Order: sequence, then C-alpha cells, then structure tokens
Amino acid sequence: MTLQCHRFGDTASFLDAADGFLSAHEAENTILLGAASAVRLRMPHGAALYAVRDDVHVRLAASLTPPFPLCLSIGDVEALPALISALRDEGVELEGVVGEPSLAEAFADAWTAGRAIDAETTMTMHLHKLTEVADVPPVPGALRPARAGETEWIADWFLRFVEEVELSPAEAQGARERIAHSITEGRVFVWEDGGVPGTIAGIRPTGLTGDAGRINLVRTRPEARGRGYATATVAALSRRQLALGWRYCLIITDDRSPITNKIYPRVGYRRIGSLCNIAFRTRS
Repeated sequence: MTLQCHRFGDTASFLDAADGFLSAHEAENTILLGAASAVRLRMPHGAALYAVRDDVHVRLAASLTPPFPLCLSIGDVEALPALISALRDEGVELEGVVGEPSLAEAFADAWTAGRAIDAETTMTMHLHKLTEVADVPPVPGALRPARAGETEWIADWFLRFVEEVELSPAEAQGARERIAHSITEGRVFVWEDGGVPGTIAGIRPTGLTGDAGRINLVRTRPEARGRGYATATVAALSRRQLALGWRYCLIITDDRSPITNKIYPRVGYRRIGSLCNIAFRTRS
C-alpha cells in the first residue's frame, strides 16, 4: 500500500483531510493542534502542516512552525519515511522533533542517519488530563485575569521560566508579543494574594471544536513557592474552564520536576501519555 505525504498551507484544508484521524486521539495531539491553531491565526514564514495517508486513511500528521521543532501526531512509524522524504524534497532543516517518545525517536534516527547531525533528547514530558476538579486545601488569594498593563512583568517571569527549565531558545523568541496577545484575548491569569502576584498561568484551546485545551505557563515566583499557589491556580483555572464548557483540561509536566508531577494529580489530573523533545545539532 502506497503512502503519500500531503503538504497544507492552511489549517482549514489540513483539518478537512485529517480531522477524523486527529479526533481519535485529540487530547494526545494537543501540541500539534495548538500549533495548527496558531497557523490559522498567522502563517509564519516556513510554516506548514502535513498528513501522510494510504489509499484510504491518514496514518500520521505533523506541523512545522519555525523556529520550533517539528511536531508529530500520534501515528504509525511506517508513515515516517514518506514524511521525511517530503521534508527533504522541500529542503527543510529542522531544529528538532517533539512527539510520543517511540515515534519521535524513530523519526530522529531516520532523519540523522548518514548525516553529520546529532540528536539529543532534551526533555521528556508527561501529558495529564482532567475532567473533574478535586478538592484542594484553600490558600490565601484569588484568581483573576491578567491586565493589559502587566505584559512586561509577566513576560519577564516567563523568560526566567524558560531559562530555569532549559526550554528551547525558540520559546523566548517573540515571547512578549505572544504574551501581550494572550492577555488581550483573556488567556493569561494571575493568582494574587494581598495585592501581590504569586503565580501566573495561561490557557490554550486545542480541542478540534474549541471546547478543550491546555493549562500552561504555570509559574510561581521563587520567594512565594511552597505556599500552595500553583495548586490553587491550576485548580481554580481548571474549574473555570470546565464551567465555561471545556470537555477536559490538559497540563504538561517536565519529567525532571517531581513537584509538579506530584501536585497536579492532587487537583484531579491523570497521566494519559508522554512526549519527548529531541534537538538536532550539526556537528562542527
């Protein structure tokens, strides 16, 4: 059976082709769907969406939004050669790949084979899903939307977070503009105690019908840690989104952070899968 890779320059045509395939594992495909949503709003230079299909079904999907890594859907390893061939025909050079670990590792092995490129797993992440918020101990303060004039300090917090957890430098590019846009759209929140911000968090719709998504950007200022602010923030924000009609909430944790992997299950999040980020580096 022949596998062919199709390239899409817009989200609408991509979803027309891959909607049924992606919906089978909608939650697990949250990063790809988030990327597709961003492309819908603005097509960055070099961005594209891909679907590999046989004569009947889509077998794999991917998104490329430079300078971020290639993002893989849940899919079949047999579909990787068709995707790789299409990317090479386009002359694409990748910063890395992110996806379900076994699939991402198979892609990395094939992409670097016979080339002066090294592949390094820089982060392993766990994906958690919530449909009902558990009771958590009350802490002082309350959740509120971020205000338009708070872009600078929220961006500073986020950029320190990028450094702290050693995220890809791509995360820092355009961060202030992205955060300002998210604040304008009402997608950034602050846990405030006595007029002092303790934790920030954001939301990102990624469900195919807009009624599900991720809690992200969760960061507590260092001197306020250990007070329960992050737990309270995630619980309050998750409860808010469910009340507004989200079918489920997702959150992604770093495997290296035992604290977050411990506290979010207390809120009601249950692990549904893992992801890994693999960076490609040209040998000097």
